[in-house]
Amino acid sequence: AAGLLLLASVYGLVGGIAWQTARLDETAVSAEEGATLIAGQRAAAAGAAARSGRVGNVQTFAALPPAPLAAFSVGLEDLYPKRAEISVWERADTLFGRYQLESPLSLLVGRFDLGFVVLYLLPLFVLALSYDLLAGERERGTLALVLMQPVSLSRLVLAKLLARLIWLTAFLAITVVAGGLVARVPIDIWPRLVGWFAIAWLYGLFWLALAAWVATLTRRAETCAAALAVLWLAIVLVIPGLLNVAAQAASPTPSRLEFVTAMRAATSEASRESAEILASYYHEHPELAANGQQGGFLPAFYAAEREIERRLAPLMQDYDRRLAGQQRLVATLRFASPAVLANEAMIELAGSGLDRQRSAVAQARGFLAAWHAFLAPKVFLGQSLTAADYDNLPIFDFREPPVSAVHIASAAGGLVGIALLALVLARRRLRRFSVH
Repeated sequence: AAGLLLLASVYGLVGGIAWQTARLDETAVSAEEGATLIAGQRAAAAGAAARSGRVGNVQTFAALPPAPLAAFSVGLEDLYPKRAEISVWERADTLFGRYQLESPLSLLVGRFDLGFVVLYLLPLFVLALSYDLLAGERERGTLALVLMQPVSLSRLVLAKLLARLIWLTAFLAITVVAGGLVARVPIDIWPRLVGWFAIAWLYGLFWLALAAWVATLTRRAETCAAALAVLWLAIVLVIPGLLNVAAQAASPTPSRLEFVTAMRAATSEASRESAEILASYYHEHPELAANGQQGGFLPAFYAAEREIERRLAPLMQDYDRRLAGQQRLVATLRFASPAVLANEAMIELAGSGLDRQRSAVAQARGFLAAWHAFLAPKVFLGQSLTAADYDNLPIFDFREPPVSAVHIASAAGGLVGIALLALVLARRRLRRFSVH
């Protein structure tokens, strides 16, 4: 069992490291591509080349790096775009409209990474070691002989659990440390990796405690194995699915069709009212009409795009609010399943969850706003960019959001509490357990 689990772990780590390396290469290529574009345009502007320095021609990219521990838990990283194009032609709602998606079938199946191994396969390994914790020796008739020695049944069970816990700890420690070294995890990220190991260890401890409790409820190994298999299905598959359905039912997000319809309506209205919108924009920003030049395609388009953003802002805020409501509900109900507790905590530590993605989107939109604020005067005044302007263009610098210590601590506390409850119930049952 340990050999098969180790083989699956190596396969998951290799796949996760390859995926993270590919994402790092893509991020580097995007950054280099954006820098090359701006450097070329700057050189053309310095040389006073034809069509150089036009505001509509300058663009760059906001490349989102992979999560710090994406090699261990890909999480939601493969479901979201990897970069956004930044220019005066882009809006906040269409910033990530060009998705860089992989095979839809691969996305549907999900990634086989070390997080998947821990959540789904590690419990089977623990249960394979523990399903006959008492029933095996009882059926062979050796349990009564063992208890003839000066040892209680509780101490015997505790010794068996500790022996299996050594296997669990050794496997996780070797796998995580080796994976961290092979993946070249930076020194400052190792505390996250230690936390990831701790959550995985507590998750395995819960399954070990659950196996001990079930072992005290039945006298046959086959019955114990069947009961543990049903519990594995319920905890790992059924309850998380029900939580997902409950969250979507309690706080459903607006349909994509509704948003597209509103966007088309706002675009159509802005096109009909382009002259009024441009005049209103100049009225609100009189400094942009200082040279007496008003009008033109690019100023009218830019003003209309900002008006469309303003009209669509309530829809985007409503979507974010409902999505946050789903997350709050899941955070409340996650204690119903240790698998959900462990998964949420490991994804949070890996940095591949929804919170980091929302932070990345917010930072990219903030960068787009800064880009627009820098270029807007050039748009309306009809000025070209100089070499100094290219040097002062905003640069996207992604800031890694901090890990929620409260979220991790509550998940660890939940796993410890459920494991202790199972052990307490097991000890109470041991007092009435028959060895004959």
